Parts: sequence; structure tokens; C-alpha cells
Amino acid sequence: MAALPDQLLLESLLSQQEISIYLVIAISVIGLVIVYLIIRQLTRPLRDTAEAAAKLASGNLTYRINTPANLREIAILKDAFNNMSGKMQESFNRLRQQVRQDNLTQLYTREGLIEQAAGLRYRSPNTLAILGVNGFRDINDSLGQDGGDVLLCAIAQRLTDLADGSSMLIARVRGDEFAVLAPHTTNRTQSEALVSQLLSLFNRPVTIGNDDVLVDACAGVVFGYTYGDAIHESLQHAGLALSEAKRSDAAMYVYFEASMQARVQEQSRLLLELHHAVQHHEFVVFYQPFVRLSDGYFCGAEALVRWESPSRGMVSPAEFIPVAEQSGLINQIGMQVLEQAAFDTVAQIEAGRWPAHFQLHVNLSARQLLSADFIDKLEQVLTRTQLPPENLTLEITESQLMSHEHLATSGLTKIRALGIKIAIDDFGTGYSSLAYLHQMAFDSLKIDRSFVHSMTENSTNQRIIEAVVAMTRGMDVHLVAEGIETKEEAARLREIGCHYAQGFLFARPLPLAEQPTERVTDKLPTR
Repeated sequence: MAALPDQLLLESLLSQQEISIYLVIAISVIGLVIVYLIIRQLTRPLRDTAEAAAKLASGNLTYRINTPANLREIAILKDAFNNMSGKMQESFNRLRQQVRQDNLTQLYTREGLIEQAAGLRYRSPNTLAILGVNGFRDINDSLGQDGGDVLLCAIAQRLTDLADGSSMLIARVRGDEFAVLAPHTTNRTQSEALVSQLLSLFNRPVTIGNDDVLVDACAGVVFGYTYGDAIHESLQHAGLALSEAKRSDAAMYVYFEASMQARVQEQSRLLLELHHAVQHHEFVVFYQPFVRLSDGYFCGAEALVRWESPSRGMVSPAEFIPVAEQSGLINQIGMQVLEQAAFDTVAQIEAGRWPAHFQLHVNLSARQLLSADFIDKLEQVLTRTQLPPENLTLEITESQLMSHEHLATSGLTKIRALGIKIAIDDFGTGYSSLAYLHQMAFDSLKIDRSFVHSMTENSTNQRIIEAVVAMTRGMDVHLVAEGIETKEEAARLREIGCHYAQGFLFARPLPLAEQPTERVTDKLPTR
């Protein structure tokens, strides 16, 4: 037997060992690749699920996992994800339908109208009108919400019938407001004819239960290219025009003008400054006395608010009161004025400058009276200022009373129960029923200055005042004539039998420090 040299034997062993190592490495690599491919195949549904979750998060609710799953657990996960995605898609579709379509009237909503109009591309101008039902809140109060819903559905049906077969879009954009987008009104004449036709739909009464209800409406209109990308701005402009129409006593519809936008911006600035004024008590009280016509004796005064603005100077109430009314700031302003006037009156009486029975008149807004805590705040003012309630008279205009008739039997009665008097201001302008007026709780009437100014030339106005004097005498209430500017007017009112008068003849509204305290017999005509 031949023997290998030691050197050769060692080299052979090393060579075989190297081959074995390479073989093991190769087998390991192949095994790892096989395991990787198996794991990749098994986990592919998991990766697809993660990718689907990312797409779902980005808003793609229609994505589905279609990869087959070999493991039961992964198959369950895939099916659960697909079911969840499907249900989310269904919920989204239902929600989108609710956003686009009004549940009550089945018309487009504001968002639905915007979506439809955004896709329109006409070559000619068209008309966008927003119709607002006048006095809808009062209808809801009298007939209930169900009656109001019946009315809205009836209006929606009339608009739908008018638009049938045309390319008009109809939407309910707010509680009692409807929008009509009408193409093919290529000139202003056609646009105005359409708006008149829309408003004529309100001429027929709506039957609600056993009642026939007749309502009217006004409209804000935009004529031009109101579709496509301009629809958002057009709706805003139509809304501004509608607000103008509602403020107008005569116009049934108003077309948008650029000046309206500037007015709204000014009102926004004014409102911001009013908030600051309320917080920093920038309001001051002026007083306009009224006199007893029999002897010229100063027996009371009306407290009138003025705004002493750091930037605007002395601001007339005609400029800021409408904004305060709309924003609700009138509640805070009214209370500040009432409290300051009450403190002033108590101080003047205690100093002997005003008589003990001096009558302080303060204007009252219907919005204040509608406030749930108004009576409580009124009592607190009397407590803080120590003003006797019999020295205070709150004035509310006849038109506000007629707009909120229930106040006459609720809020006014509560005020009089405190010992405070009630005066009806601007009497003769609100067209109130005398039968209804007889049932109201009040202590004096202030006849509007429009009757007084022309009474010396207009015999009809004088007879009206004579009738009011006779009526107040029978009702045992006082009559105050506003706006007296001449001795002739004062003489005629005294002859008729009017008790008190207020106007520039006697005194203009003045700060407390400038208030007169003497009689004004020199300003009264001799008998």
C-alpha cells in the first residue's frame, strides 16, 4: 500500500474543506432565497392591505384588495378591510347626498348648487336670484314648525314647477331663502321679467291645515356671469342684495351693486369698534326735556345715547343703533344707558335740581324685551341706582310692538308690575288696531312728529291729533307730542288738550351739565 506524503494529504484535506464551505454557503443562500420568496408570497396581502389603508386615508374609498390570501388569518384581514372600505363608501355617498340635497324640500342645498354651477360654462350672462320669505319667523311662531315646513315645501314645489323643462337650478340655500340660477337671460330686461315672475309665485295663498296663509317675498339679484368659478362670489353678492331688499320699504327686489360691498365692510369695521365701545363704556347720555304745556314746567326728560368714539368723534345713534340692533349689542348698550341715566336722575333729584316726581324716559328695544333675563337686569339696575320705579318710563315704538304682539301681554305686563311706566313711541306710524291698542298695558302715547310738523297747514293731521287726544282722555293715559319747533304748534296742541310736549322749541338734547331747570313760559305762546 502506497503512502501519500504528508504535504499532499494536508493539501487534499484543505481543498475538500473549502469545497464543503462553498457548498454550505450556496445551500444557505438558496435556502434564504426560497424562504424570502415564500414569506413574500405569504405577506403580500399584508403589504396590499397597508397600501390600501394609505389610499383610504388619502380619500380613495373605492380601492379594494384583490390579492389572493393563502393564510386564513390574512384572508380574514383582507375581507374585513374590504367590508370596511365598502361601508365607508356607502356612508360617504349618503352623507354627500345629504350635503347636496335638502331633506325637507328635495331641492339642491347651497353646496349642491355650487357643485352644479361650478361645472357650467355658458357664453352669455345669466341671473342668480335669492328669494327670502318675509316674516317667516312670525309664521313659525303662529303655526308651529310643522306649519312652517309645509309652507317651505309649497314654495319649493312652485319653484320646481316653474323651472320644469328649463335649465334653471333651484336650491334652498338657508332656512327661508331659495336660490334660482337661470341661464339664457341675456339682458337686464329678461332678468327683471324672470325675477317678477318668481315673486309672483307668492301671490297665491298656501293652505296649511285649515288656514290659508298668504306670504310675500323679496329678492336679491345678480345679473352677469354667475356660474363656474364665480358662483361663490355671486351667491355672496345676491345675499347682500337680499339684505338691502329686506331693509327697503318699497323695493321687492334689489340688484347687487359694488357699493353694497363697501357698505358691508364699513359695517364690519363699525361693529368691531362698537364691541370696543361697549367694553370701555364709551357711550354718553344726553337728555331732551319735555314740558307741561299748561305752564311750561320741566317735568321729565328722555335719555338719548351718544357714542363718543376716540377715532370717529361724537357719533349719532342713527349711524350705530341699526348695527347694534342686528348684532345684539343693543342689549348691553341699552343697559349701560339705562343705568347711567338712572344714576344721573337720582343725583339730580337729591341735589334739588329736578323735582321728586321727575319722569325719566329711556328707549327700549324689542330685542331687549325679548331677552330672557331683561326683567332681572331691570330690577338689578333699580336696586343699584336706588331710582324709584315710579320715576322711570320705558319707551317702545309702535312698529316694534306690532311686530311682536305677544310682548304686549308678557314683557310689558311684567315691567308695569315693577311699578315702571310704559310709553308707546312714534304713535301713528305703526298702523296698529285701536281695539288691540286698548288691551295693551301702557301709560302714555308719544305722537309722531310727522303729524305735528304739518298740523298747522294740514287740517287732516290736526283732526287726527284731536282724535288721539280724545282717545287718550278716555283711556286715562297721557299724550306727549314730539318734534315741537314753533310757538304756533305749541299753541295749537295746548288748545286741543295735549298734556306734554317735547322738541327744539324748548330744548335740544344736551349733556347733563347743560340741562335747564327753569320753566319755559317765555317760549310758550300767550293765551
